[in-house]
Amino acid sequence: MPLYVANRLSSVPLFSPYPLSVQPFWLPTLEISSRVKSPPFMADMAESVGTPFPPHSVPTHGHSVPTHDDSLNVTPQNKGTSAQPDYDEQHKVSQINRYLEEDINERVRIIISDFLALILDLSPNRFNEMTGKNGIIDQIKSKETFQNSWKKYLHALDQTDTIEKDLYPLLVDVVNAAFDVVYGKDKPFFFDGSGRTVKGSYAERKPDLSSLLPGYSFPTDPETSKRVRLYWPMITWWIEVKNRKGESLDGRPLINKEMSSNQDTTGGGHDHKDRLSETDMLETAVQKLEHARDTHITPPRSTGPRKRTRSDICAHEESADVATGQENHDVDDREEAKIDSGDAEREPKRPRTEIDTEAVISTALLLKEPALGSEMNPAAEAKLKPHDLQRHTLLQCAGYGLEMLSSGLLRSHAVSAIIDSSRFQVAYYDRSKIVLSKVVDLETNSGQNFFLAVILQLAALSGSKSGLIPVTTARNHSSIIQPPLNDEYLVELQSRINGEKRKTRIGDKCGAFPGSYVFSGCELKLANGKTLKLEETLHRAHSIIGRGSTVIKALLEGKKVAVKLSFPGARREAEHDLIKRAQSQAKDEHLWAKNHLPTVLWSETYSPDKDVPETRLECFLTPLGVRYEKRVLRIIVQEILHPITDLTDSQEVAQVLFDILQIHRWLVDHGRILHRDISLANIMYRRIDDRVYRVLNDYDLASTLPLDSAQRPTSELRTGTIPYMSWDLLDIDSNKSCQAGPAYYHDLEALFYVIVILCNHYEKKTNSARLDKVPANDRLYNDWFSPNHQQVAGAKTLFVTQSNALFKATGFFDGFTELVDRLRKQLRNGHKRKNEYLDGDLRVFDWSTLGGHVTYEVFKEAMLSCLEFPSELLVRYKAHLELGKDDFNKP
Repeated sequence: MPLYVANRLSSVPLFSPYPLSVQPFWLPTLEISSRVKSPPFMADMAESVGTPFPPHSVPTHGHSVPTHDDSLNVTPQNKGTSAQPDYDEQHKVSQINRYLEEDINERVRIIISDFLALILDLSPNRFNEMTGKNGIIDQIKSKETFQNSWKKYLHALDQTDTIEKDLYPLLVDVVNAAFDVVYGKDKPFFFDGSGRTVKGSYAERKPDLSSLLPGYSFPTDPETSKRVRLYWPMITWWIEVKNRKGESLDGRPLINKEMSSNQDTTGGGHDHKDRLSETDMLETAVQKLEHARDTHITPPRSTGPRKRTRSDICAHEESADVATGQENHDVDDREEAKIDSGDAEREPKRPRTEIDTEAVISTALLLKEPALGSEMNPAAEAKLKPHDLQRHTLLQCAGYGLEMLSSGLLRSHAVSAIIDSSRFQVAYYDRSKIVLSKVVDLETNSGQNFFLAVILQLAALSGSKSGLIPVTTARNHSSIIQPPLNDEYLVELQSRINGEKRKTRIGDKCGAFPGSYVFSGCELKLANGKTLKLEETLHRAHSIIGRGSTVIKALLEGKKVAVKLSFPGARREAEHDLIKRAQSQAKDEHLWAKNHLPTVLWSETYSPDKDVPETRLECFLTPLGVRYEKRVLRIIVQEILHPITDLTDSQEVAQVLFDILQIHRWLVDHGRILHRDISLANIMYRRIDDRVYRVLNDYDLASTLPLDSAQRPTSELRTGTIPYMSWDLLDIDSNKSCQAGPAYYHDLEALFYVIVILCNHYEKKTNSARLDKVPANDRLYNDWFSPNHQQVAGAKTLFVTQSNALFKATGFFDGFTELVDRLRKQLRNGHKRKNEYLDGDLRVFDWSTLGGHVTYEVFKEAMLSCLEFPSELLVRYKAHLELGKDDFNKP
């Protein structure tokens, strides 16, 4: 449930710009349950009553919390932008766009009426009231100010010398004229932000038109405006503007035999007698959604279109429209019938959802053609062909969605709009899917209605419906961050308006990365009644699709802890449950293992509300065969752990790596857990009483054993962090041995790549208290950090299979060279042996250990014999078990 602002003994939703005197009729009237301390820019806050999904809280008792101050690192999921390793060095827009390419492949298109109902929470009845006589939209359209601003905009489109920037102030006048009718002087601050870089992220991004949080505004005169800095947490939604006669928008009118020749195919269109009204269209969407819920459709474990082969891509490239590069796929009538049956009135047949397989880009194209820059100037954009312009606009807007989810407030989703001349499209970004509306014609009456409905809803939605999290209630003792962001943002804004230069900690050079102090000074109240005082953000996944993990340093009863908020798949076993399972086995002779497992102090899991876009989209898309992963919000409070790069003794580093090998195998044998995400960031340590205990961290992607034979590999099941993943997982379609899913050797191979990268990319500098990265030109394996799976797979294949492939350790790791050579030889022999079976029967090949070449015993013996130090490495796990024959699936 959303949070609400208590004001004058009434309430409006948190971050809703509506004052009480003009609160729209489509906002609910809500009861106040309590009052809490107010953030600087808003009235007292209170929360609505009741929550359909109370949190599942798991306290952990009896553990001491170390007070050491350091970072808790987590690894992003291997999918699109969330696969970015070492993002601090990958922050050029063109580099980020490499990762966005995969995220935009997840997009689907739906008609505008479905978009309003599913995502913007605009029911048919409410839309009918808004567009009917004396409705709010009718009132807006009847006002002379709005009519004049609208005419000026359309007139400018007819002028041959009109350029894109000429349209910015005209569209601002259109939107503000509409807001004037609803809000009067208390309208939301919507402004022309073109040319202004929004701070708080690595990339320099400049949304054309933006709306700010309530309480945030500034004079728009040139002198004051120049002084003001804006940051992503201030932005609520935005509009991207083009002037290319609709060529930049994704999609084109669908033409097929099922559609009436008079039917408008742009999603807005002209009013034909045989066409359903906007209200009828919305009714149809809601009826279908309700029918899907009533029939208790269970999402399949693995759905979605077959992954395309290179021959498929080539066939498509030959047949796709040259001008737009778009390919339209109709949903099969049988799929449509799954949600149409029982409808009182059917909409004229049209594809309900368009799966954009065109966006799947071949490896050759990715390597040959660089990702287009996001902030291309209008003159350069004018030279783009329609296909490139569409791709550029997709990446540009996805970049804004990326920053909203990764650099702004804590969100589950973000919504924006794109206007190209007289065409209009709405875009939605969440952790599982990108959804675009069909294109709307703004020169039609219905198109104008849709446009006004969209901007009013964007301004009105709040709480979980606008994507803000956490969104739960005090009555159920659930978690809430308050205030939702550091109040220094408002302090800096006001000081700059006044011409002052007050020093704050929110600048891009403050902290470990831009936006490190977004939540500093805020409090997270846990469901057990305890309060976390939030400090610097230690990690924030820069991603759209994926878990979107955020890790924040905090104080819990005076002790330093780390709180992690993420959006894992709802079907995945909770991380704290896996850790709890492992800890329960760490007893008697296995008590040593507890020191090498992370400590969870508190954990909560929140299922999404029934009435939010994520839930509605799952019900809508799944029956159509479109894969949509339902996600939950998970909050975990952990002890602070240290990264391995904080160790400056080479034997300590070696012991850490050896301990990780041992605890990993112990987890397989006794915890019945396969980690599946071995990476440098997940190899940590704790120090207690001057003793170092190595910890294998982050179990978000771990799987329980035996593995589920129903899980077959798809791009979604390809988990891990790219630089450390087995090349078989990266080039999954070309390798028959991976068709059974994850294998034991995948994790050991990942540990090998950790050792290689650590030995070559890190060095102990004089007078440095930690290991530092060597200059980029001296790192031999930078290409392993590429976003292209096949490219990384190829580079790793050459490194392992070519005995003369270059390896060079830095001075600090000079004693590790023999170990790397030994393990590389074992991997080479294992993959060679595997390849001999690829065209035969792999069932007779022990592929989980590459024919016995990549095993725990091999790695253990190599580390003990190749690493020579004054004292021997400690063997903690002395009696490992045999791998279970049925633990891993066979090809």
